[in-house]
Amino acid sequence: MSRIVCLTVVLCLTTLSSIAQPILVGTTATNSLHIGSGGRSIAVEPVGSVQLVWQNYYDWGWSQRQAHYNAVENGNPWFSSEGVVVDAGIRSGFPRLAVSTSGFCFPAYHSQQSSSSPVGTVVACDFMAHAGAFSNCMGDSVPVLANRLYPRVAVDSEGDVHLLCCDYTASEDMHRYFYSRGTPQYDDGFLNGINWTIASVPNDFGPSQSVSTGSDIACSGDRVARAWTASTPDRWNTPYAFSNDVWVQFSEDRGLNWGEPTNLTMFEMPDQECFDNGTNPICCNRDTLRATPDVNIMFDADSALHIVFTTLVYYNWESALGEAGFYPMRAQIWHWGENSGEFSIVSNSWIDGPLPGIGSLGSYRTYVEGPVISQDSSSGIFYCTFTEYDTSRYSVMGGLFNADIMVSSSTDGGDSWSVTTDVTPTVPIINPVPAGANLIEQDVSVNQWILDGWIDMCYLLDVNGVSGPTDPLPLNQIYYETVPVGMIQPTPLIADQDLHVGTVEECLETLTSGEAVVPE
Repeated sequence: MSRIVCLTVVLCLTTLSSIAQPILVGTTATNSLHIGSGGRSIAVEPVGSVQLVWQNYYDWGWSQRQAHYNAVENGNPWFSSEGVVVDAGIRSGFPRLAVSTSGFCFPAYHSQQSSSSPVGTVVACDFMAHAGAFSNCMGDSVPVLANRLYPRVAVDSEGDVHLLCCDYTASEDMHRYFYSRGTPQYDDGFLNGINWTIASVPNDFGPSQSVSTGSDIACSGDRVARAWTASTPDRWNTPYAFSNDVWVQFSEDRGLNWGEPTNLTMFEMPDQECFDNGTNPICCNRDTLRATPDVNIMFDADSALHIVFTTLVYYNWESALGEAGFYPMRAQIWHWGENSGEFSIVSNSWIDGPLPGIGSLGSYRTYVEGPVISQDSSSGIFYCTFTEYDTSRYSVMGGLFNADIMVSSSTDGGDSWSVTTDVTPTVPIINPVPAGANLIEQDVSVNQWILDGWIDMCYLLDVNGVSGPTDPLPLNQIYYETVPVGMIQPTPLIADQDLHVGTVEECLETLTSGEAVVPE
């Protein structure tokens, strides 16, 4: 793939001249491309062809939307700036994709096929590789999975398609996850359907009581892994979308049989007896981290699983560190590796205390969020890409903070991570920023393999900073961009931190010594 080097400054005070020119691949009238985990919405083939999907809202009333597709080769989009519509239904959205080794794209999304049909998950098939001519590949054996939403999709080494989605009804916010596996059917080089051999199996792989839509699926050889976030109760014993543990489960035979589900994080609940005894509530809070519905996974070159996820802070009781409740500004990103079985922190740059100015993160966002993990196929170095917000700049209309895309790297298999590098250092000149001039890069997705020394990513550029429908506004852009790995410095490393607190006694000893107790 040819790389075009950008030497200009566009709508910002600073830029990095070694980053390739962003390529416009689509537009949308929304400031959010997904709910819960981002999954993968970009894939790059070894020959260099890039395939992308996104959710295209056509108007700021948010009433009309479709899943769209585009491809890029040699720096040029294959289709117009709007791409092509993936779904033939009347409404669809939240697409993710997987691409086979032969270049066939399998977008997965939820869709309404007609005005009388329910909303459900669909996997589409491209008639030819890179053709952008898609058809519904659910078929008679697995019809559109009614009320199954927010799909994640992967393709294994044999070319089979693995699908993970969750159910949803308007009357009940609790979700169960569903798994399916299918074999694509080819005829003289054309893709004409999928034979679903494991069809819509409800979750027997962990807790079903989840208000979270955070999940992901990955394949390597015969190994398949699925990870999800499941709710932990708050002090009112009520599940909350931002209060979760991270779970994982493995199959060693391409999804036919599954091992026991494992709760990786196992956050310790608040100690009521400790509190009733009058012990300092800082120590009685126990673990004050909770996982958000924000998890991404991949198998490395040795078929070991890696998971990255986001946490925020939760206090069960008021304390010297803050009042009871959830703190989205105190967000962190973590990594877990199958080989070590240990957690390491990727980003710990949170904000303590009151927010500066009058800006906000908006609904269901955290100060850092949306981590995506990838590995350099040559060096073995891992990269974690995510969004971080800038509280010094905010929009006039919606008050939303500016945001940039950050990358951290690990040269030791994920055990430690470098201080992050801002790869989209765009700073609006005017503050507060008027509609159309915001530079909020967010909802980033990255190809899981770093090829030829470049990070291939796509993201939403929110130019309006408005979290709800407002007319008239310019459309937001979907960009494809490449970043050279040489920009991401391997050092200095960020300070390590424990995911869990120690015992109550250890906490009390720390308070007696005068040391600060950092929420963990």
